[in-house]
Formats: sequence, C-alpha cells, structure tokens
Amino acid sequence: VISLVPGYDAVRDARAAQLHELQRVNLRRWRGHCGVVSQEPVLFDDTLAANIRYGKPDATDAEVRDAARKANIHDYVCSLPQGYDTRVGPRGSQLSGGQKQRIAIAR
Repeated sequence: VISLVPGYDAVRDARAAQLHELQRVNLRRWRGHCGVVSQEPVLFDDTLAANIRYGKPDATDAEVRDAARKANIHDYVCSLPQGYDTRVGPRGSQLSGGQKQRIAIAR
C-alpha cells in the first residue's frame, strides 16, 4: 500500500471523481436548483409573498413559507404586523439590503 502513495495525485484523482459524479447529475433537476442573486436584487412594489412567489407563480402558501425558511427570512417576515402580506415598497425600499437578498434567494 505504501508504494502506491507516490503515484497518487489527490487533487487530480479527486477532480476526476467529482467530474464522474457530475456526469451522472440530471441537468434539468440541477438547473431547477440554481438561481442568481445580484448584489442589488430586484424587488417589486408588492407583498413579500408576491415577491417570493415571482420565481414560481403557482407556488402554494406553504411553498412560499418553506422557501422563506430555507432562505432564513421567515422569522423576520413573521415578526411583521402583516407578515407575508407586508408590502415592500418600490424596489424593496422598506427592507435592508440583506433582507432584499434573502427574499431574492427565497424566490
């Protein structure tokens, strides 16, 4: 076993293993899990729920809440008097930069 160590390139072999695993990934499913969040996310003068739902118009209320939980914004939204029905203002002006990004991530 010791004689095999000098011929083992951990980086190259690890990359080859990752590439092999990547080739087995379902591309459609992978793309469904990807998204882009810019430094200054675009939010619409609508409710928090509508801004999250924008990424999936047919999302149920439960799916909207689940997405918010995964983006770590649900607790903040629940602390607001109108919760998910809170309007964010033009370009999300009622939210901090980090909150805007989390809403965009939830989207």
